[in-house]
Amino acid sequence: MQYGDIVIYYPKKSASWVARAIAWLQPRIGQGGSKNLPSASHCSIVADNPEYEYESTIPKSRYHKISDEDKKNFVIEVYRFDGITIAQRRMVLRYCQNNMDRWYDYLEIFTLGLLNLRFFDACSEFVRKAYNSAGIQLGRGDGNEYLLSPNELLYDTKKLKKVCDLNG
Repeated sequence: MQYGDIVIYYPKKSASWVARAIAWLQPRIGQGGSKNLPSASHCSIVADNPEYEYESTIPKSRYHKISDEDKKNFVIEVYRFDGITIAQRRMVLRYCQNNMDRWYDYLEIFTLGLLNLRFFDACSEFVRKAYNSAGIQLGRGDGNEYLLSPNELLYDTKKLKKVCDLNG
């Protein structure tokens, strides 16, 4: 696991009802994933200290230690963009560091993506913008689409490779 890698959270039965509901609902409203496959409920970026992550979460984006509690409630997988350079990793981290303490997009989550405040970020949009800042496009399109779901980050599996899982 290296700084700038993408962390994807798949809720276990012990996760909060909110995390489980997000994961269940996203593929059913066309936000990536499959009704028959595990669906993610959260994503983040590995920080320069691999025990920590940068994430957009309720109430604000933050620098956060990946805890044993997280590992208890989620299957946590780490993905790497194939061919990412050290300079691009640094740009991803710089974006994250410069965008701490931004409010989470509550409106987007509570309206299932129908309404959003484009200047606030849900977790997947935070990750997309961080990678965009390094010239890397994630998702299905040209990098300008709004990504509501962590599942949509993994759309291009030729460029994103799973490097590990944190559950042992």
